[in-house]
Amino acid sequence: MARKLRIVVGLVFLAIFLTSVLAAPLAVAKSSFPERLRCRIVKQTPRYVFVKHLRPRLRLKLHKARHYAKVRGHRYEIVNRSRDFVMLKAQALKPKKPPTPPKPTPTPTPTPTPTPTPTPHVMLGTFSSYRGLTGTQSTQLLESQLGRRLRISNHYYDWADPFPGPAEQDDVASGRMPMITWWGINDAMIIDGSQDALIRARAAAIAALGKPVFLRWGAEMNGDWYPWSGPQNGNDPSQFVYAWRHIHDVFAAMGVTNVSWVWAPNADSHPGGVDRTSWNNWTSYYPGDPYVDWVGIDGYNWGGSQWDSLGAIFGPVYNSYVGRKPIMIAETGSVETGGNKNAWIADAEGWIKSHGGVRAFVYFDTDQSSSGLDWRIDTSPSSLSAFKALATDPYFGS
Repeated sequence: MARKLRIVVGLVFLAIFLTSVLAAPLAVAKSSFPERLRCRIVKQTPRYVFVKHLRPRLRLKLHKARHYAKVRGHRYEIVNRSRDFVMLKAQALKPKKPPTPPKPTPTPTPTPTPTPTPTPHVMLGTFSSYRGLTGTQSTQLLESQLGRRLRISNHYYDWADPFPGPAEQDDVASGRMPMITWWGINDAMIIDGSQDALIRARAAAIAALGKPVFLRWGAEMNGDWYPWSGPQNGNDPSQFVYAWRHIHDVFAAMGVTNVSWVWAPNADSHPGGVDRTSWNNWTSYYPGDPYVDWVGIDGYNWGGSQWDSLGAIFGPVYNSYVGRKPIMIAETGSVETGGNKNAWIADAEGWIKSHGGVRAFVYFDTDQSSSGLDWRIDTSPSSLSAFKALATDPYFGS
C-alpha cells in the first residue's frame, strides 16, 4: 500500500512539474544561481523557478528548518523537490525602489578667458667672435645690438685646454648659461683610461664653477673630419659610444651634478647623408637616454646652390628624437650669397615656433671670410633686423 502511495505522489508531482514547464515560456536558460546552492536555473517564469541539481540527489544546501530560498533578490517558497529538481514559488515580488535622481547642479556663468601671453619656450644663444674683440666683448656687442641678454654663450676648447675660465665666469655673472664645446681625440685613447686624470680635472673645475653648464663633447661625430668620428675610428660608431659613456661615467663618479650633456651630431652624415640605413647614420652614435640630456644638432645654410631652409637642414635629426629629448639647434648660420638671408632668418623663426621640441637655438655668429663664409648676424642691416625680430619675440625669451 505504501509503495502505491509513493507512486501516486510521484506521478502527481511530475504532472504538476511538466504542466508548469510546458505552459510557461522559457525566460532564462542555463542561468547562474547562488554558488552555495550548487545548482542552475533551467526555467523561470514570473511565478516559478525550476532548479536542477548539479550533482545527483539532494545536493541543495539548505537548512532543514528553512522552506524558502532567495534568487536574484526575490524570496521563493520551496514547493517541492525531487531527485534532480527543485520547484520554487515566488512569495512576493517587491518592485525595486527607483533611485532618487540627483539634484541638478547649477551651471556656473562662464567667465571670459583672457588671451594667453605666449610662454617663453626657447633659450636663445650664440657663439660670437668678431675680429679684434674677445669672445666676451663680441657677445656684449651683439647683446647691445639686439637690446637683450642672451641665455646661452658657446665656447670652444681643444681636448687638452683647461676650462671653465674667465669666459664662463663672465657668463655666470651676466646671467648666461655657458656651453662648453669640447673637442675630442681618438676614441680608443679615452676608452683605455689613459686620459682619466685630465677628464677628472675638467670635471672638478666644472663642479667648482657651481652653476649649470651645457657640455657638448665630440660634436659632429657622424662627419669624417674629426679624429673622434666613426670614419676615423675603423668605421665603427660604437667606439664613440664607449668613449662618450666613459667620460660621462668619470663625471658621475666624481658627483658632478651641474652638467647638462648635449649630444650633437651633424645634420647629415658624411658618408651617408640622411639615409637611416647607413652604418654612419647619427642614430648609430647615440649613447643612450641615461647618458644624454639634450640632443643638439649642427647644420648650416652654405648658400649658392646649397641654399636650404632651417627646416630642411634640421628636420631629419629632429624627427628622430623629438619627444624623447629636448632639441637644441646647437650650431647654425646662413650666408648672404645665393638667397635672401633676412627671409631665411624669418623662416627659421617660424619653423622653430611650429616645432615645439626645439628648446634652444644657438647661432654661429662669426666671420670666416677667409674661406668665403661670413656667418655674422649683421652681415646686412636687413639680416640684423630679422634676427632682432626673432630675439625680441617673447617665444625666445626663455
